[in-house]
Amino acid sequence: FEMDVLYEDERIIVVDKPHFLATMPRGMWYRETALIRLRERLGEPDITPAHRLDRMTAGVLVFVRDPACRGAYQMLFQNKQATKVYECLASCAPIRRPRFGTITQAEPPRPFPLLRRSHITKERGTLAAFEEPGAV
Repeated sequence: FEMDVLYEDERIIVVDKPHFLATMPRGMWYRETALIRLRERLGEPDITPAHRLDRMTAGVLVFVRDPACRGAYQMLFQNKQATKVYECLASCAPIRRPRFGTITQAEPPRPFPLLRRSHITKERGTLAAFEEPGAV
């Protein structure tokens, strides 16, 4: 699984992490992580992730070049000053009237005709996220 660098400057590196690639080393797949691959590719052993994405989740991942800067970027996520938007492509028939959120026609060239949007909350210490009323 390859990662594309989307942006970089003297402080941060932003990559597009593919599905099935862990953010950080764990267990026997030490080298098969976004962190180790980026450190080796750029020759910078101090690179550290500012946040994490699950191994199964693809998406934009922010790394810091200087570990001393990590806290400032982590606070953006913790204080909800940085927002995350998750998009899932699924070929199954959608719910006609969802309990929460909306369903609208998607703009071409998307491969699926409907766009389902809802507010998802993830509470610290709870394994599963859940849908609830509120802004997307």
